[in-house]
Amino acid sequence: MSSLAFIKPTVELLSVSSVLFLSGYQYGTDRVTLPNALEANSMSSEDAVRSWYRAWNVGRVVGPLCVNVPMIGYAILAFLEGWRGPKFAIYGLASGAQVLNVIYTVFAVFKVNDKLLAEYELVNAGKETSGAGKVKAWIKKWKSMDRKRLLLMNLSAVLGVWALWKNLRV
Repeated sequence: MSSLAFIKPTVELLSVSSVLFLSGYQYGTDRVTLPNALEANSMSSEDAVRSWYRAWNVGRVVGPLCVNVPMIGYAILAFLEGWRGPKFAIYGLASGAQVLNVIYTVFAVFKVNDKLLAEYELVNAGKETSGAGKVKAWIKKWKSMDRKRLLLMNLSAVLGVWALWKNLRV
C-alpha cells in the first residue's frame, strides 16, 4: 500500500492546479477580453464576435480538461478519504461544484455558444451578421453566464486549497 502513497498528493495537486489555472483564465477573459469586445463602441459585430471566438476557442480546448480533472480528482480523493474522513465533505463539495459547472455549461451556456458560433460562421463566410446590438447582447449574456461558472471554479479552488492547508496541519 505504501508504494501507492504518492497517488493521493499527486491527484490533489493536479486537481488544485488545474482548477486554479482555469479560474485564472476565466478571470482574464472576464476582465480583459470580453470588456474589450463590449466596450469599444467603434467595434463592429464582426470584430466583437471574433474577440469572443478567440476567448471561447481557448476555453474550448483547456476547459474540459481543467474542469474534469478536479471533478474526478476530488471525487477520488473523497472516496479515498472515506465517509467519516475529515476532508470528505471538502472534496465532495469541490467535486460537486465542478459537476454543477458541467451541467450549467451544457444546458445553459451552450445555447448562447451556438448563437455566437453561428454568427462567427457568418463572419467567416463573409455574410451579414445579426447586427452589433444582438451580437453584443449575446456576448454580454455569455459573459454573465461565464461569471457563474467562474464562481463555481473559484469555490472548487478555495475548497481544494483548504484541503491542502489541512494536510499541512495534520
